Amino acid sequence: MDWGKLAEWFITAAVGAGIVKLMDLAADHFRQCQQRKEKKVNAALGYLNEFATLINLYRFLARTEGHLVTDEEGEFVKDESGRLVWEETIFEPDPRFAQAIEAMQETPLEGVIDQTIVKIRLMSGEILDLTRELDPTGELNTRFMELFLQTVKSTEHAMESKDFSEMVESLHQADQTRREIRSMLQRHLR
Repeated sequence: MDWGKLAEWFITAAVGAGIVKLMDLAADHFRQCQQRKEKKVNAALGYLNEFATLINLYRFLARTEGHLVTDEEGEFVKDESGRLVWEETIFEPDPRFAQAIEAMQETPLEGVIDQTIVKIRLMSGEILDLTRELDPTGELNTRFMELFLQTVKSTEHAMESKDFSEMVESLHQADQTRREIRSMLQRHLR
């Protein structure tokens, strides 16, 4: 029996086992990092879904009807630039939807909107911290703040001023921003 060959074989086996163990540890570390990242992304996507809910609740609230304005003789009225005047009226929410939401949430539609805004605000600190970890450039945080302003501030202002076109534009912009953020978050899962 050659002790030198046996020692060489034993050392080779030990080094090979060590390399395999190191590779296993590296793969495990990578999996754990991916799982943590996925958990952060899923939390941010859940936050994004709250915005989608809020946008749709606002849409239930903004039921309108529009028509061209006519004078006493039935002629269409024009503004200073010669354009026909269009008048829109914001009505109360469609009673079917308002009742369904109230039955589901045990709160009137306006109350559900307020609750959703509060929920978004309460979640914002944690989510903005998580997105800062995901995106150290701060672009995700900036986009989430834009989304909040478009969804809540601009829409509330438009509702108070009864400017339906501003409200529609605000909700459209919020939807666009929400989709862009979702795309940014999903890139982190790849």
